[in-house]
This record gives sequence, structure tokens and C-alpha cells, in this order.
Amino acid sequence: MRRAWFGAVAACLLVGGVAACGQNACPVTAMGAKGDCIADDTAAFQQAADKCGSFYVPRQTAPSKCYRVNGVRLHPGVTITFEDRNTELWPTSADTKYVFAIEGDSLKSPSGYTTIRNGELRAPYTMAAGTAGIRIDYGDHVRLEDLVINGFYDDVFADNTGYLYLTRVTANGATHANVWHQHSDTHHGPYFGGPLYIENSTLDSCECAASSIWVQDIAVVNVTDSDIVGVRKGQGFHADSSNGRSGSPPDYPSGIHLHGDTFDSIGAEAIYVHNYLKSDILGSWISGGRPTHSPCIDVADNVQDFSISDTHSYWCGAQGLVIETARNVVVTNSTFSGNPSIGIYNKRGVSSFFFGNHCDATTYNGNGSGAQEYCIYEDTSASFNTYLRNDATGTSHGNVYRGKNATIITR
Repeated sequence: MRRAWFGAVAACLLVGGVAACGQNACPVTAMGAKGDCIADDTAAFQQAADKCGSFYVPRQTAPSKCYRVNGVRLHPGVTITFEDRNTELWPTSADTKYVFAIEGDSLKSPSGYTTIRNGELRAPYTMAAGTAGIRIDYGDHVRLEDLVINGFYDDVFADNTGYLYLTRVTANGATHANVWHQHSDTHHGPYFGGPLYIENSTLDSCECAASSIWVQDIAVVNVTDSDIVGVRKGQGFHADSSNGRSGSPPDYPSGIHLHGDTFDSIGAEAIYVHNYLKSDILGSWISGGRPTHSPCIDVADNVQDFSISDTHSYWCGAQGLVIETARNVVVTNSTFSGNPSIGIYNKRGVSSFFFGNHCDATTYNGNGSGAQEYCIYEDTSASFNTYLRNDATGTSHGNVYRGKNATIITR
């Protein structure tokens, strides 16, 4: 073992008391990890983390292709590399709090610049509430790349963390959420955490009792070219803020950007946004696909400067889009089809603009309602909205405007 250790770290540099090794240096097997899906390899993984910083997880020969750990704490500035996606890491039990933890001390002293890539974290049990595949507290510049994270309570849980990146990540089977990102420490720094980037990823086939993606008090959230599908209970994307500073309107966080995404077969609302400013949905496909009474998109109270464009909202539980007490919502060149009720329900929106939208009775693969009742329905509590060239072809009752001081241009 002593010779294996020196051979593994001979090319490493000592940085801050921890050896910083090359990508494939310091294999956990050199520290005694067995990877036979039976042994508890926690000590070997933690020794690799403490002595090397960065370490490597080689794939064992079949059928013994997994390691089991009861939580490994990672150091700042390191890279954890799995040999490939067939290299699995399991928790030792349903009560394992996390597989990997990235833990800083405070907002001023975070644990930063950590990367985990290439392998699979898989929970073969029904995990206890409050557990996670990867748990991040006071992290900064954390990158998760080319990973599969499967079957945890929360696949990724982050609190008080800035610059969290998920790139080409597949997360599925979560009980509570695929990605939960919150900012709870509002007393020692900014009101808002973030940013969060989810890119070219697939989050699917989960119970997700809360939501597939849940963000709370996070400013700047970018979900691009990703699939959020097969959420059996909760929402697809949930964004809320409770920390608005006083003002008129309050200073809520801004910057939700959902671009080129697919939301499909979602148990509740596909997208729910509350208490956010300056956000948009662009070029996305959004479908409920479940027999619920939820809209696909819920632009809830205290939302301002929100844009939806070139997006298709289809086969929702009720409405394609609901606008509650929101201001300056812009909906353009989007399609609302196959919904049993209303395409765009402007419930209490103010000073909003709707241009070039289209509603029809198209069904896809036999799914969807044959006829939508309304394309646009403006309720009496809405006011000062403008509607320009919105096509209600294929709906039973067309467009209805009952709010105050609406401007309507049909040609």
C-alpha cells in the first residue's frame, strides 16, 4: 500500500497542504478501494480526497463495477474524474446523507472551483428525506459534467452557492427534486444566490414531489437545450423568491432564461415563476401531458418584464399560459394547441403585449384535446393590455377581451 501511494502521487504538487494531482493520478484503488459493490470504500475515497485533492475513479471489471461510500467531503480546487459513465458510485445505505459534499465556511469563504465528471452516482434504495447525491453548501464555481445521477432524494442540492454548472448531466429517478438550488443565508451577504447554469442536460423519469428544478432566491438561472420530462408528481421548473427588498415594486431577483428546452409529461405546472423580474422563455416546447388541472406555464404574482417567444404550449392540464398579477408580460409568435380550456388566460396582467400568437386544434400522436375553447381569454381584472394579430383558428369561442382599456388590433 505504501508503494502504491507513492507511485500514485509522485507527479503531484503540494498546494495548500493538499496534493494537486493530474487528471488520472491518485486512483482510489491505490488507497484500497475495492469497487466490488459490497465493501464500504468510504475510507479509501476520503483518503484520496485528503491526500491528493483531485482523484481518479477507475472502472472495475464486470460484474463488480460499483463502489459504495457513506459520504466523501471534497476539497476546494479539485477535479474528480470517473473513467466513464459505466463507473458507478453508490451510497452505502438509504440514510447516507450524500455521496459527495462540497462545503465552504461562509459566503466570504466558500469552497470553490470543484469539478466532478464522467461517472454515475446511483442510489439502489429509496433514499431518506434530506439526502442528496451531491450536496453543496457555500460552494463557488462548481461544475458537474457528463454525469449520471440516479435515484436520490435530491440528485443535486445546493445552498448559498454561486456559479453552479450542470453540463451534459442526466439526472433521473429523484424523489424530491433533480436540482434544488436555494439561497438561505440572507444575513451575511447578497439577498440572492446564483447563478445557475443547466446546459445540454436531461432531467427525467422522477417522482419529483417538489419539482424537477427548484430555485429559491437565485438570480440568473439559465436552462438551455435541455429536456425536463417524465415528472410524475411535481412541477418541471419552479422559481420563487421571498427576499425582495422594499420598494415599489420590491427588488426581486431577475434573470430566468429558459431557451431551447423541452418540458414534457409534467405532473403539475411545467413552469412556475413567482416574484421574479426580467426573464424569458424562448424557442421551447412545453407540454403537460398529464390529466391534471394545472396550466403549462404559470406566470404568478409579482413577475415583471417577462417574455415568451417562439414557444409551443401543448396538451396542458388546463390552460397553456396563465398570467396572474404580473406586469409587462410579452408573448409573441407562440402556439397554444390541444389544451382543453384556454391557450392564453390573462387573469390579472397589466400593461402586457400579445402579438402574432396562434391557437389551433392540432393533436400530436393522438394526444391533446380536439378543440380548445378559447385562444386568448382576458379576465375582468386585467388592464391596459395590447393584443395584435392573434389567430384563434380552431378554437370554439375565439378570443375574448373583458379587461379594462384593452387595445385590440386584428389585422
